[in-house]
Amino acid sequence: MRSTRLTIDMRAIAHNARALRGAVRESARLMAVVKANAYGHGDIATAKTALANGCDCLAVAFAQEGALLRDAGISAPILILGTPEPETLRDVVELDLQQTAFLPEHIRMLEDAASRAGKRASVHIKIDTGMSRIGVAGGALDELARAALDSRLVCVKGAYTHFAAADGDGADDEAFTRDQIDAFQKAALPLRRMFPHIMLHASNSAAALRYPEAAFDCVRVGIALYGAPPVSTAVPLRQAMRWSTRASYIKEIGGGACVGYGRTFRASGRTRVMTLPVGYADGYHRALSNRGFVLIRGRRAPLVGRVCMDQCMADITEIPEAEIGDEVVLLGAQREDAIGADELGAWAGTISYEIFCAPSERVPRVVIPDA
Repeated sequence: MRSTRLTIDMRAIAHNARALRGAVRESARLMAVVKANAYGHGDIATAKTALANGCDCLAVAFAQEGALLRDAGISAPILILGTPEPETLRDVVELDLQQTAFLPEHIRMLEDAASRAGKRASVHIKIDTGMSRIGVAGGALDELARAALDSRLVCVKGAYTHFAAADGDGADDEAFTRDQIDAFQKAALPLRRMFPHIMLHASNSAAALRYPEAAFDCVRVGIALYGAPPVSTAVPLRQAMRWSTRASYIKEIGGGACVGYGRTFRASGRTRVMTLPVGYADGYHRALSNRGFVLIRGRRAPLVGRVCMDQCMADITEIPEAEIGDEVVLLGAQREDAIGADELGAWAGTISYEIFCAPSERVPRVVIPDA
């Protein structure tokens, strides 16, 4: 195994699931969002851990992701958040996956798939309240609901929306989110009359922590489950992903010497430079060049020069005791310090979600199971 590796701590995910379960309305179900390989944390292990620690159901982006969970023996309800894909709908029905629908033709497609599979299909109606991505809006909702009501084989299990700015700190963001909550409540009223047992859900991680009135029947938790809450919170969450490597080389350069491609770093004086065997082919962003930091012996060392495909360099002049073979932390804790996904994302000009999803397949994963 390479010295560069990701360590995924399922104990942290278990802790976060329990903490989030305690933070939301007791009557609301908890939906663990495990799309994109559980944000890079491993979908099967994460799903099983979340379900064992307070989550009731799961969400994925595509049918293929749901199929992987079913193949692993997971029987809990699984919602597909993405647009229905005709070539996957028979599998969706046969695997008892719940499909998002927001057009009348989606109902007709699922009716046909259910007929061919000899089973009923389950859907959640997606309502667009301001995200303007996918979802039904305005008068089109009535046509969609009528199509579902008239269907013999399509069962409406839920209705939901998605917030665009629940993590925003401005007054405009708050007002927009509250307008979305109101719009969803108004749209859900006739649906509740038509389908009395549907599950209403709107909250993502940010809204779960900031807008308790938006819990409805279920709360979807994604990024918070992995320990990187998108808003300030008193809920004690733990980052589950740790990315580390080991120093492969150390050299000393004189003042005026350059480091890396393009000579973007020039030493102002005698400088100790440590080479690390990790680069952008591993998912360590090139945008971190001359901007990011790593942890060595519990202290921060700045990256110098451009991040290469397979290697990068750090200035360890202020850490004279550092040696070849030392553990170097790119993401996570070491001794008394830690680099969080939000912080690393800020250095790279991105967000914690992309940081978690970035490590490539050539980075080995080590999973610490939940006891």
